[in-house]
Amino acid sequence: LNNKEELYISKTQFIPGNKKIVHHMLSFYDGTGIVLDAQNRLGKNRPSGSGDEDYGPGYESGMGLGFVPDLSKVIRNKNNPGGGISGWVPGVRALENPEGATNVIPPEAAIIFQIHYHRTGKPETDSNSRLGIWLDKKKPKKYMQTLLAEANFLTIPQGNPRFRVRGTRVVPADSHLWRLVPHMHYLGKEFSVWHQPKDSGKRTLLLELKNWDFNWQGQYRFKQPFPIKAGDRIEVEAVYDNSPGNPNNPFSPPRTIFLGENTTDEMGFAVMGLTRDTEPEPGSDYMTFFKKNLEVQGVKKLLGVTP
Repeated sequence: LNNKEELYISKTQFIPGNKKIVHHMLSFYDGTGIVLDAQNRLGKNRPSGSGDEDYGPGYESGMGLGFVPDLSKVIRNKNNPGGGISGWVPGVRALENPEGATNVIPPEAAIIFQIHYHRTGKPETDSNSRLGIWLDKKKPKKYMQTLLAEANFLTIPQGNPRFRVRGTRVVPADSHLWRLVPHMHYLGKEFSVWHQPKDSGKRTLLLELKNWDFNWQGQYRFKQPFPIKAGDRIEVEAVYDNSPGNPNNPFSPPRTIFLGENTTDEMGFAVMGLTRDTEPEPGSDYMTFFKKNLEVQGVKKLLGVTP
């Protein structure tokens, strides 16, 4: 961006170029320079004879940023090294923050796109995908924060028609929850989100999906932002059907399914859009989740599991 001062993003809109192949997009900002350094280091022709033709601009691993940045090596913008900006799946239009709330982009930052493409069986190009950004000239009245509440699992056993998993994310500061974006793959059947106050045994149901549809994923915005105190928990529960009776099961007969980024793997989390009065702490739930995915994929390779 070549920005010498902070930038304040209030709204974004992603427009896919080649609509036949763009599956989804996630955008991030990097204030450390680590990502561009890696791009310059890896964005070269792979030595001949390597057997891997998919090399050049970008990275070889799947989702995430292509690698996990080592934040211990951060030199600049240590208090705001990076984080998420926006996401897109078919059907999503502009993403506008609540009034007065912005994403704070530090000086000398770069924006990174993580785009997942479909194969069509022939060579394709995408030269025209783009992201529109609206900037606010005023300093934010509130700060944006994105957290993930993950349903914790590594595998889903074959044959189980109701495999239930849960997870919790503690909210670090007094906040207002204004957006929830649940995500699962083909085995997903149900997804629920609750708010659990720190000092109370009573929890509140925030979102309940009884018939998950992978082809109709969306975001859910509250009519009024939901207040949350520091130390409160957001709890999620996901139910999966890995049985022969699931018409969406990608495998027949069913097989053990791993956590992973391929559509034939499985995921389970809720993206939480929060606003808060204080600037968020450094760190990213996305990076933690992507690192976990990479580790599981390594286990799959050791076990000889094919996609």
